[in-house]
Amino acid sequence: MSTPTMTTDAVRLLIRFANPEKTGTGAETTWAKAVEGGWKIDHPLWYSRSVNYGDVVRAVRRGDELVVAALVKRGGWATARVVFATEAQAEEVMRRLRFDHNAIAESYGHGQWAVSVPAAARLTAEAAILRADGSVDWITGPNSRSEPLDFTPSD
Repeated sequence: MSTPTMTTDAVRLLIRFANPEKTGTGAETTWAKAVEGGWKIDHPLWYSRSVNYGDVVRAVRRGDELVVAALVKRGGWATARVVFATEAQAEEVMRRLRFDHNAIAESYGHGQWAVSVPAAARLTAEAAILRADGSVDWITGPNSRSEPLDFTPSD
């Protein structure tokens, strides 16, 4: 079960990473919607640590792809990556987080979930809920808002 707000006006963006050995992959795709000044990320991300759900980015066309080139504006969301022991446990915890804490979550299979929540300060409460549940095998902390961009600008 996932809850991104993708609609027919969403487009696919490619985020290329400057350090694939750090992120575990060379690129990640995401859904985004056109907004004034760029594209608003409309999907919780698993690999990217500097671009989050709700952020506005600038993208440039490279062949058939729209590639993220710059961060324009932060959207005020933070993302944790969670690995659950089973998908059944994940479904129940995610349902509770969505209802009680406005979380947006996306399953990446095998119990892996990217969980985005408004305001980084609130992520501590969500992490406590996840850990207290006892079904979590692993969880990251929130994205650091001060870390350098991890994608390769395309200009």
